[in-house]
Parts: sequence; structure tokens; C-alpha cells
Amino acid sequence: MNTIVSIIFVFPNPVLIILNINSPVQIAIKYTIYDSLGQILKSANLDTNKKITISDLSNGLYFVSLPTETLQQTIKFIKK
Repeated sequence: MNTIVSIIFVFPNPVLIILNINSPVQIAIKYTIYDSLGQILKSANLDTNKKITISDLSNGLYFVSLPTETLQQTIKFIKK
């Protein structure tokens, strides 16, 4: 049986203003944030500090999609 291990981590979760990205592998510079209905709310380049400002989002459940060289990982987070 193959096991897929999460290689990208986001913190803090829940988040107020800044969502931090941590990964031991190279991540592409572009990210996409979706709401719970799958609508794209934000798509931009990741800054060099691997931080995403989400102060413009309303409180709720969101998903951030981050591609790597081998796969695209989508991670759930909560905006407070």
C-alpha cells in the first residue's frame, strides 16, 4: 500500500492575517485560494518569505492550492 505524506504545511490555523507556508520541497511561486464552493478567490505569486496575506478574506473555511514539482497539494485553513 502506498502512503502519500503531506509535504506542505500552513500555519497558524486558524489564521487572522498572515498564512505561513512551510515545505521541505521546492514549491511553485503561484498559489490559489478557493472558498468552500470551489470558487477562486485569490491567485497570486507567493512572496519570498512564503507568506500569504489573507486580511481581505471574510471569516470562514478556505483551501489553498500549492503546486510542487511532483504534485499539487490543497490544504484546508480557517480564517478568523
